[in-house]
Amino acid sequence: MEPSQFTFNCIYGYLAAQCDVAGALDLLKKMRFYRFEPWIKHSTLLVKKLCENGRAVEACKYLDDVAGEGFFGHMVAYTAAIDGLLKIKEWIKVWSCSETYAPVDTPLT
Repeated sequence: MEPSQFTFNCIYGYLAAQCDVAGALDLLKKMRFYRFEPWIKHSTLLVKKLCENGRAVEACKYLDDVAGEGFFGHMVAYTAAIDGLLKIKEWIKVWSCSETYAPVDTPLT
Protein backbone atom coordinates (compact mmCIF):
# COMPACT_ATOMS: atom_id res chain seq x y z
CA MET A 1 0.00 0.00 0.00
CA GLU A 2 1.43 3.36 -1.03
CA PRO A 3 1.33 6.39 1.27
CA SER A 4 -1.30 9.04 0.59
CA GLN A 5 -0.71 12.73 0.08
CA PHE A 6 -2.34 13.33 3.47
CA THR A 7 0.18 10.99 5.14
CA PHE A 8 3.13 12.71 3.47
CA ASN A 9 1.85 16.16 4.41
CA CYS A 10 1.29 15.16 8.05
CA ILE A 11 4.86 13.85 8.27
CA TYR A 12 6.20 16.94 6.49
CA GLY A 13 4.29 19.18 8.92
CA TYR A 14 5.84 17.34 11.87
CA LEU A 15 9.36 17.63 10.41
CA ALA A 16 8.78 21.34 9.82
CA ALA A 17 7.61 21.86 13.40
CA GLN A 18 10.78 20.09 14.62
CA CYS A 19 13.03 22.20 12.31
CA ASP A 20 14.32 18.98 10.72
CA VAL A 21 15.65 20.39 7.44
CA ALA A 22 17.38 17.19 6.31
CA GLY A 23 14.28 15.12 7.00
CA ALA A 24 12.05 17.63 5.22
CA LEU A 25 14.29 17.64 2.14
CA ASP A 26 14.39 13.84 2.04
CA LEU A 27 10.63 13.68 2.35
CA LEU A 28 10.18 16.21 -0.47
CA LYS A 29 12.15 13.88 -2.75
CA LYS A 30 9.96 10.95 -1.73
CA MET A 31 6.84 13.03 -2.30
CA ARG A 32 8.04 13.93 -5.77
CA PHE A 33 8.67 10.23 -6.48
CA TYR A 34 5.01 9.54 -5.65
CA ARG A 35 3.96 12.67 -7.59
CA PHE A 36 2.68 14.58 -4.56
CA GLU A 37 3.19 18.25 -3.79
CA PRO A 38 3.69 19.42 -0.19
CA TRP A 39 1.25 21.85 1.34
CA ILE A 40 2.81 25.28 1.03
CA LYS A 41 2.06 26.10 4.67
CA HIS A 42 4.63 23.53 5.76
CA SER A 43 7.49 25.23 3.92
CA THR A 44 6.44 28.49 5.51
CA LEU A 45 6.22 26.83 8.94
CA LEU A 46 9.71 25.35 8.59
CA VAL A 47 11.21 28.68 7.52
CA LYS A 48 9.48 30.53 10.36
CA LYS A 49 10.57 27.94 12.94
CA LEU A 50 14.17 28.08 11.75
CA CYS A 51 14.15 31.88 11.93
CA GLU A 52 12.57 31.85 15.39
CA ASN A 53 15.44 29.62 16.53
CA GLY A 54 18.11 31.95 15.12
CA ARG A 55 18.73 29.74 12.08
CA ALA A 56 17.75 32.23 9.35
CA VAL A 57 20.79 31.44 7.20
CA GLU A 58 19.77 27.78 7.28
CA ALA A 59 16.21 28.82 6.35
CA CYS A 60 17.51 30.55 3.22
CA LYS A 61 19.63 27.54 2.34
CA TYR A 62 16.53 25.36 2.74
CA LEU A 63 14.62 27.62 0.32
CA ASP A 64 17.48 27.30 -2.18
CA ASP A 65 17.57 23.52 -1.75
CA VAL A 66 13.83 23.04 -2.25
CA ALA A 67 13.91 25.32 -5.29
CA GLY A 68 16.68 23.11 -6.69
CA GLU A 69 14.33 20.15 -6.27
CA GLY A 70 11.60 21.97 -8.19
CA PHE A 71 9.53 22.97 -5.16
CA PHE A 72 9.06 26.68 -4.71
CA GLY A 73 8.02 28.45 -1.55
CA HIS A 74 5.79 31.47 -1.68
CA MET A 75 6.18 35.07 -0.70
CA VAL A 76 5.40 34.47 2.99
CA ALA A 77 8.23 31.93 3.31
CA TYR A 78 10.75 34.22 1.59
CA THR A 79 9.59 37.20 3.66
CA ALA A 80 10.03 35.18 6.87
CA ALA A 81 13.55 34.20 5.81
CA ILE A 82 14.53 37.76 4.93
CA ASP A 83 13.04 39.03 8.21
CA GLY A 84 15.04 36.41 10.11
CA LEU A 85 18.25 37.45 8.35
CA LEU A 86 17.59 41.10 9.13
CA LYS A 87 17.10 40.30 12.81
CA ILE A 88 20.51 38.65 13.00
CA LYS A 89 22.04 41.41 10.89
CA GLU A 90 23.05 39.25 7.95
CA TRP A 91 22.70 42.12 5.46
CA ILE A 92 24.77 40.61 2.65
CA LYS A 93 22.75 37.40 2.71
CA VAL A 94 19.49 39.43 2.65
CA TRP A 95 20.65 41.20 -0.49
CA SER A 96 21.67 37.90 -2.08
CA CYS A 97 18.33 36.31 -1.19
CA SER A 98 16.36 39.27 -2.56
CA GLU A 99 18.35 39.26 -5.82
CA THR A 100 17.79 35.54 -6.26
CA TYR A 101 14.04 35.60 -5.79
CA ALA A 102 12.99 39.03 -7.07
CA PRO A 103 10.87 39.07 -10.22
CA VAL A 104 12.99 39.79 -13.29
CA ASP A 105 11.38 43.14 -14.13
CA THR A 106 11.34 44.42 -10.54
CA PRO A 107 14.14 46.76 -9.47
CA LEU A 108 15.59 46.06 -6.03
CA THR A 109 15.76 49.71 -4.97
